[in-house]
Amino acid sequence: MQTDARDLLRLLRTVETTTDRRASMPILACARLAATGGRLSVAAWHLGDGGYYQIEGWIDCDGDLAPVAVDPRALIRAIGKARGPVQIEREGNPV
Repeated sequence: MQTDARDLLRLLRTVETTTDRRASMPILACARLAATGGRLSVAAWHLGDGGYYQIEGWIDCDGDLAPVAVDPRALIRAIGKARGPVQIEREGNPV
């Protein structure tokens, strides 16, 4: 899957505010990335305060990406100050 670095960074920074690094369940520190039909979806969930909420955003992309949970902070650091297109691939077989 390939998408614009600046668009992806903007979306990751928005979603990252929802993730909980100190959660008792490590998955809550992650964001879900999935791409199909030319759209990349990035989503995160927050549990607590008597309920839960979700934030999700979409950007255009080329190619598909099977759903994968990633630490958005790590991906932000990896992309850094990249400009132009970035390529994200998932290793292994999707479940």
